[in-house]
Amino acid sequence: MDPALQELIAEGRPEDEVAIVVRLQDKAEPPVGMRLISRFGPVATARAQRDELARLHADPAIASLKAPRLYAKELDAIHEPLGVALEGIEDSQPGDERRPAGLAETGKGTIVCVIDWSCDFAHPDFRHPDGRTRLLALWDQRIGRAENRYGYGRMHDRAAIDRALLQQDPFVALGYPCTDRAHGTHVMGIAAGNGRAGGPAGVAPEADLIFVHLGNGGEDLGSSIELLEAVDFAVRMAGDRPLAINFSLGRHAGPHDGTLLIERAIDWLLMNRPGTAIVQSTGNYYSRDVHMNGRISEARIARLPFRLGRRDTQPVSVEIWYKGADEFIASARGPDGVAAQAPLGGKAELRTAAGQEVGRLYHRRNDPNNGDNLINLFLNPHAKSGAWELQIEGIDVVDGRWHAWIERNAACAPCQGQFPSDLSASDGTTGSICNALRTIAVGAYDGHDPAHPLPPFSSVGPTRDGRRKPLLAAPGVRTLSVRSRADPAAAPGYVRMSGTSMAAPLVTGTLALMLQAAGPQRISALRRCLFASLAPVSEDNARWGYGKLDIMAAVVRARALAQKPPPKVPSPAGPIEGFAAPPPPPQRGSGSGRRVVPIVVLPGIMGTRLDFTNSPLPRWDPDNAAAMLGWFRADPDDKLRGLDMRSRVTIVADGKHAGEHRRGWDQLPAGFYRPLLTAIDAAFNRGGAGAALRCPVWAMGYDWRQSNLDHAHHLASYVDLILKTEHAPQLILLTHSMGGLMARAALVAYPRLAGRIAGVIHAMQPAVGAVVAARRFRTGFTYKIDGSLGEAMAEMLKEQVGSGDGRDGWYDEGAEAKKFAANWIMQAVFSSTKLGPHPEYYARLMAGVAGANELLPSDGADRGWWPHAAKRPTISVFDLYAAGWDQGGLIPTGLRHDPAGDALAQRLAAAKAFHDRVGGRYHPVTGLLYSDGLTTDTQFDPQQRHKAGDGTVPTFSARAPDLAAPHFVHAFSGVEHAACFRNKAFRAAVIDGIAYIAGGGPALGRVQPPKFAVATQLETA
Repeated sequence: MDPALQELIAEGRPEDEVAIVVRLQDKAEPPVGMRLISRFGPVATARAQRDELARLHADPAIASLKAPRLYAKELDAIHEPLGVALEGIEDSQPGDERRPAGLAETGKGTIVCVIDWSCDFAHPDFRHPDGRTRLLALWDQRIGRAENRYGYGRMHDRAAIDRALLQQDPFVALGYPCTDRAHGTHVMGIAAGNGRAGGPAGVAPEADLIFVHLGNGGEDLGSSIELLEAVDFAVRMAGDRPLAINFSLGRHAGPHDGTLLIERAIDWLLMNRPGTAIVQSTGNYYSRDVHMNGRISEARIARLPFRLGRRDTQPVSVEIWYKGADEFIASARGPDGVAAQAPLGGKAELRTAAGQEVGRLYHRRNDPNNGDNLINLFLNPHAKSGAWELQIEGIDVVDGRWHAWIERNAACAPCQGQFPSDLSASDGTTGSICNALRTIAVGAYDGHDPAHPLPPFSSVGPTRDGRRKPLLAAPGVRTLSVRSRADPAAAPGYVRMSGTSMAAPLVTGTLALMLQAAGPQRISALRRCLFASLAPVSEDNARWGYGKLDIMAAVVRARALAQKPPPKVPSPAGPIEGFAAPPPPPQRGSGSGRRVVPIVVLPGIMGTRLDFTNSPLPRWDPDNAAAMLGWFRADPDDKLRGLDMRSRVTIVADGKHAGEHRRGWDQLPAGFYRPLLTAIDAAFNRGGAGAALRCPVWAMGYDWRQSNLDHAHHLASYVDLILKTEHAPQLILLTHSMGGLMARAALVAYPRLAGRIAGVIHAMQPAVGAVVAARRFRTGFTYKIDGSLGEAMAEMLKEQVGSGDGRDGWYDEGAEAKKFAANWIMQAVFSSTKLGPHPEYYARLMAGVAGANELLPSDGADRGWWPHAAKRPTISVFDLYAAGWDQGGLIPTGLRHDPAGDALAQRLAAAKAFHDRVGGRYHPVTGLLYSDGLTTDTQFDPQQRHKAGDGTVPTFSARAPDLAAPHFVHAFSGVEHAACFRNKAFRAAVIDGIAYIAGGGPALGRVQPPKFAVATQLETA
């Protein structure tokens, strides 16, 4: 396993969703538990739960699985005069002008994309003469979770940027802060600035622009995942237009042979999308003392000393790559006698004499992408500065060559580890990702000096597999370009910077001109024209590549290509969610063939059968009278420990019918849900009135103790599995009670799910909470008030033991004894005594059950239910909940100075964050089913209960007041919350809603009840 992947697995919570990059085996589908985000042939970025990574790594569909690596801007320390902003071109020097005289092409019709950090979109150089923006889009990746296909960042289209430019402070208006003298603004100005502020124009001054601001808001860093997804964004935004992308960024380590997954992905894109070019800076590492190489034989030892200076919060990584046919032993030692040794295929920890771990030494055999071996030392931030050493010894050697790199510390230059100058090698210092096969790597020279000397920073190859890098050189010393501003009121100006970052965009702009002249040609044709046009150099030095950039000669050669029709550019993979209109409602009544639309039933709280692993508690299994009686007898402390969401549970799935087991039916209590599952199956899959549709019925149980947001990943993976299994493009979610909150949370966490779901039917959903959840903090669960749930369970248990009379109603007057017993059982579950409710104990239970706290009435509910909150309209109800009883809140006085009280306060804060996130967020095609007419908690005062709900959820919440336009709403009367699916009419409404959403039913009005188009034939099954 990749050492960085092992580090990723170990560094966080098991349930965290993490970003990875993967290479799939030929024609393989991604395994369950992995969600692909952007795809480049066999390579893709993906998301998966951290505790799933080891399993996914071992999956036969996976050829390679890698953790993300960080990249940073390529800006050399000798930028001068960095502190001088120019309001005109008073500081102009020979070599500042970029565009040759007489050049007709301007980049018009092409797109230049800069993937970098900080864009002064308000600068005149990036605006048309009428003030409108030249940017097609700006994606700020720094923003956290978001509703777009990537799940993070804020995307601004041209219209949004133009609106912001009309405001006094465009940066504030757009919500995009810019920094002074930013790297990305300077780079974009070189490639495509138009010079409207008085400075030199960029190479392609009329190209349209895309800018992606990399990273998560920390230092100017971006990961390989974010970089690939930025490329995917640019391709989707470009459509079929020619596209030149600039990468002025890099890092030190890696195999340096073009086999990084990010390099493979980029190469695939270039080979498969004509009219695309990607240009990269070669790096500024020539004199940095970060590379060593050598050759050893059997029984020989090579020592690689290095020094760590000032330490910061960044870990240190050193990589040694050598041929897969060889075998070395690796060892590491540091200050205070810290040492470790790792044979090939092994791993060792570095610990101090006191036992503190300061690092890990990995020795991986045969990386799956190149077959070579990798030694990787990771040192923690608290590892001591001073002298360190890696040592390699030849054991079985047929080649013996090795290369070592100390990874870049872009956040703290003085903290960078270095090899001794007399041992380090200045060749082989190219940045990691510029070693791809089809990209164009650019070195720098000084264009202001007539002798055109090479600067001391510009990196050089060869790659580890012997290819030349850079491929060409361009001016990159004291380059004058656009200066960004933190304050848009400041005068727009220009600034000088140095680095291969400044050389690369000259070539990017040139390629935009070539694409304008030649059309969307293949990368091989563009490279051939570019390299054939290079100006020769007088010295034989690999740092020049094959020669110097000659913009005019390159464009002239490209014009000749225009005589050959360019290949067709394939359509983009799809729109960007933030820029495209929402999908239209499903088409109904087409009548062409039998469509497959799977149904997934998501139960409510306590609606999944759970086994409490390593606990004396019985199963939670409402189907099993003996198990439920066990809850009546359970020890109070066992219940506290077992119901705490930190304890382990497994979902019970022990059905005898293989097909039902495969589709999850046995995870749900049969008494509550089987009537629904069988009714849908009969209506659509057994020749009923819904014969135009086939609707395989699935169910998904879940650990209802956890936050609903924690199940989002599970649901997303389950949807993928079902669609793949049933060969269907979309499915329908049918939720019950709290399952509706879970479905909405998944749609927020994974926006791409919306396109895979045809619609959602919410039955009895507590959209903005249920008053009963708050009231029980004061009264506990008491059968005198909460009897309806016990009645439903009594009826269900009665049928399970074979005493049902076949009546339709959920309440049987002859079941008084069983009803009484079930009520006492339910009361005992939530109490420390079998004789009565215990509110303080109930609160202790709730301190360990996140899901239940998300059922509390949210700030989206009208506050009329709680006078205490109505008098304090500016304070969140969750903040009011977190107060003690004596202050009107929910936390019992006895818990105020108890760890359980602190835990409960944390749960309430998390519930507030949950509702802040999901409030008002629904699938575009949503239907509602609910009931009133039963005595329900509608006021915090338990004496003020009214027939305005289903016995649990009040009507005002089930109507989803935060949903603007449901596609259909059907209100029933007298249907109980937990047992709603035992009611024939309610089931018929569900089936009619499915037919409507799937396209086989009548066109319903948005607020009209379903017409039961297929319900009449349902109950004969």
